[in-house]
Amino acid sequence: MIDASTHTSQIRVNIPASVKGLIPGMFARVWIAADKTTQSVGKAQRLYVPNQVVIKRAELMAVYVVDEKGKAKLRQVRLGNTVGEQVEVLSGLRAGDKVATDPQAAAKVR
Repeated sequence: MIDASTHTSQIRVNIPASVKGLIPGMFARVWIAADKTTQSVGKAQRLYVPNQVVIKRAELMAVYVVDEKGKAKLRQVRLGNTVGEQVEVLSGLRAGDKVATDPQAAAKVR
């Protein structure tokens, strides 16, 4: 079960004996990769954006999304794998969202 407040869960992971410096009970972040043989997860299509549109500030990953009035708003995104010049967006965007291709210019528009 996943804890709804922290979005975390305890799992057991087998780690090769060659990995040094670990002890039982240590905290770790584990990335569980999806099947790479398909471009869709369940029925949802994967979304990709160009690397240059992503704003990276410390732990913040975001893109400027342009609304129907032409105003750009910063939106936090969660990123996945990089494929060439594109990066997968796991959450924060929907199909059909318009992303500003020049984040510096979008930041100046008020």
